[in-house]
Amino acid sequence: MTDLPPCDADVFKNGTVVAQVTGPRSTTIEAWIQIVRAACGERVDWHMAGGRGMVLAIGDITKVDAALSAHRQLLMDMYMDAPDNWIKTPQPTDVQLTIYSTRPASWRDVVPHVDEAPDGSLVLVDPML
Repeated sequence: MTDLPPCDADVFKNGTVVAQVTGPRSTTIEAWIQIVRAACGERVDWHMAGGRGMVLAIGDITKVDAALSAHRQLLMDMYMDAPDNWIKTPQPTDVQLTIYSTRPASWRDVVPHVDEAPDGSLVLVDPML
């Protein structure tokens, strides 16, 4: 198992959820996020929550959304080419990338996320369950 850097603490706590990704392994998502971050020049990071990669950002969200959209196909290609793929015959349809370009006023009511409980522990909140 590859050690990945932890999600930027400030982005994790104060960032805006901009996207959700399912399908690729963590190593693929991390490599893709680094490319998206460089492309938009904003603070973008991600973490796993309930088996989903939650992408958060601080800065110009319009730039982040544009970079996510521009690199959508790259994510599919990286997934298909990943040597550590857990599916023997991967298909591009295995990857789901949802970009929240038009976020509702209360995104926490619709987006799975991790919150800090009063005791300091992390709690997964998944409104879809």
